Amino acid sequence: MQARLGSILACATTLGSDRAIRRMSAKLVTVAMFVGLSFAPFSPVIAQVKQVPPLLEEARQAALDLNQLPLGDERASALLTHGLDVLQLANHMVEEHLDVLGAAQGPLSKQDRRLTRLQQARIAYVQGELYRLTAMKRGMDDPTRAAYLDSAVAIFTEMRSRFQSIDDAELARVGLARCYRLQGLIDEADKILEPLLRHTPDLADASAANLWRVAVIEQLELALITDPQLAMTTASQWADHNAFANQGSWQHSLSRIGALAAVQLALETPTAATVGLAVEKLHESNLPQSLQLQYLVRLELASDIPVVTAQQRNDWVLLLVDTLSSQQAVDRIAKQVPDVSVLNVQALLAYGSALWQVGQLPSAVNCFDHAMQNVDDSNPLRHTAALWYAQCLYQQVIQTGSNAIRARARAALARLVQTHPARDTRLTSLKQWVSLEQEDEGLAAAAKIITLHQDLAADDPYLHYILATHHWETLKQNRQDGQLKTDAAVTLAKAIADDAQKIVEKSGVDQQVAGGLCQLLARIYASDLIKQPDTAMAYLDQAQTLLGQSQLQLKALILIQAGQSQQLWELLENTPQTTAISAQAWVLIVDAITDLALRRPDDKLIADRAAQLAIKAWNASPDVVGSVHIGQSLIRLGQWDICLTLLGSEYLPNTDPQLNLIIGQSLLGLNRDIDQAAKVLSEVVKDLPESPAAHLWLGIAYARSERHAQACEHFRQVRSLEKPATLPWWQATLGLAQSLAARGQLAAARQILQVTLTLYPVIGDDALANDLVQLLGRLQKQ
Repeated sequence: MQARLGSILACATTLGSDRAIRRMSAKLVTVAMFVGLSFAPFSPVIAQVKQVPPLLEEARQAALDLNQLPLGDERASALLTHGLDVLQLANHMVEEHLDVLGAAQGPLSKQDRRLTRLQQARIAYVQGELYRLTAMKRGMDDPTRAAYLDSAVAIFTEMRSRFQSIDDAELARVGLARCYRLQGLIDEADKILEPLLRHTPDLADASAANLWRVAVIEQLELALITDPQLAMTTASQWADHNAFANQGSWQHSLSRIGALAAVQLALETPTAATVGLAVEKLHESNLPQSLQLQYLVRLELASDIPVVTAQQRNDWVLLLVDTLSSQQAVDRIAKQVPDVSVLNVQALLAYGSALWQVGQLPSAVNCFDHAMQNVDDSNPLRHTAALWYAQCLYQQVIQTGSNAIRARARAALARLVQTHPARDTRLTSLKQWVSLEQEDEGLAAAAKIITLHQDLAADDPYLHYILATHHWETLKQNRQDGQLKTDAAVTLAKAIADDAQKIVEKSGVDQQVAGGLCQLLARIYASDLIKQPDTAMAYLDQAQTLLGQSQLQLKALILIQAGQSQQLWELLENTPQTTAISAQAWVLIVDAITDLALRRPDDKLIADRAAQLAIKAWNASPDVVGSVHIGQSLIRLGQWDICLTLLGSEYLPNTDPQLNLIIGQSLLGLNRDIDQAAKVLSEVVKDLPESPAAHLWLGIAYARSERHAQACEHFRQVRSLEKPATLPWWQATLGLAQSLAARGQLAAARQILQVTLTLYPVIGDDALANDLVQLLGRLQKQ
């Protein structure tokens, strides 16, 4: 019973719920309860406190305004506070007036005292109503709801006991009944109303008659919860009673309850008869058209009996979006219009915009898609539909990265660029299209789009940045391919830099774009075409200011490219691992400085520094791939002991086999524990049976431990897996010949070397070539 009761009490604008059927009745009965309560001065005597009636009227209006708010509206608290402040002021004035009366005697002062206490009772009643109405604007799960109801109950209870001799104190019974109904205490509500309904009052006494009518309506509200059929029947009977005859507002309340009861019965048992009766009573009632339409939509959905015209459904959607929050509108429409294809273009756009605002992007896109399909070419809304469709798809791409959505977004943005009448919209769409095209198809495809729309893109800094970047990358590729001579390349590079500099110097350029152009300028000036690393570093300083991001990794790469190892070391030596150098950038830096160290084999200092940076990069690398890359750089540097310090000397299960390969290589590099190296490398070969490197190093391990038969097997695997004349292939050839010779198979060893050196005379490694020739010489002498 409590669950059913709670559903009545929330605000009538909660349109999507079955429980809303009874909420509008609760709202409008509140208005009826105030009808019989006039706050105008009612005698010359009470005019002594002239300010009190206007304050009561102001508080009454606050209560009525509060009653009109939708469920959960934040304005409820402000209206409550305002109403209570006004009532507190009124009550203070009344108490001061009672103090002035003091112990005065005589009939006039007694009447004055009685009427002043009547004002106090009415202040208490409005105060209780403010708390009760505020509770109605709170959801069932809101903890403040119960507190507001408790306050209202306390006020109405005190009003009954404090003002027993005053007729208007009986209004507290109705207030309590409504509070009990909100609390789910139906029996208590019925019991508190019962004394008011024992006898029909003298209809000539307007105050008593109105109080009785309010009690009748409230009793029907209770019946609406417990027995809708009884509520509908009784409401019809009361409508014919002389107490309600020619009483317009009360007749409206009765017809409204009858309609809400009929709708509830039809929803519970949706037949042609029940739905027809509900529709008839809805039309007879004075429920707002928007609320009637909501119920008609629900009746049609529940019964599959057409009772709503297409235009009514569209108007209802527009009304919801216009009057409710986006989330509330979406919740109601989703329940009552499951198939959006029945809506017209305006309703689709309105519903789609609400879906978009609450983050339901796929559903919003679906609405805009239907709108585009249904709109006429002559309808200006076609441009709105196309714009919202494209922008919603673009936002989806940002959130999901889906390839399918990316393709749709690119197509939609391209259509906007070509068809939308507003230039600003076309330009914004072009930039979004270009950004997706660059990510999906590459820089060249993005530049091609810009070129095709040069009239639109001519003055835009972002599009200029994309074009300049493309021109620079194309220049580098053409020079590398030999299609461009150095002098011409230098001239073009300087032209690209000059144009970029002009854009950076313009006022009003977006800082992100200007920062990107400064990064491009840094790359151009650091290149081997211009070779001005100091200028490049200055541009990176400017980029850091514009972008608000560290340019440390770009500076490091520029110094590496310039061969300035000392400056690189000074830049990175004291760099904490938490700075803006990504793990991937650390890997690139280690690769570059390792290459630099290998190009300078006599420079021991740079080799040591490369190893230290590799350790720092290892600590900054969050993934196995980065760790493998850094470990391989340490192997290239011959830093075997560092590798073992980082990884240990035992086989690591459930990890990248390349890390275990590094362990085996390091053990062999230090010539330490050859058997352990062979054990680790044999597991690596199981994990990587097609890896020439794994077979080569395992062959070396077996050869060093004089297990030459096994060594020969793995050296032959390398020669079968590798292309001839590669460095690993030659290393395996040398190892195979050495192991064959160690086994006494001198002729076989000699033949392998003679054939391979004859077929592939160029080895590419002087030390390895010398070892091969010397071994062949010794074999030929034996």
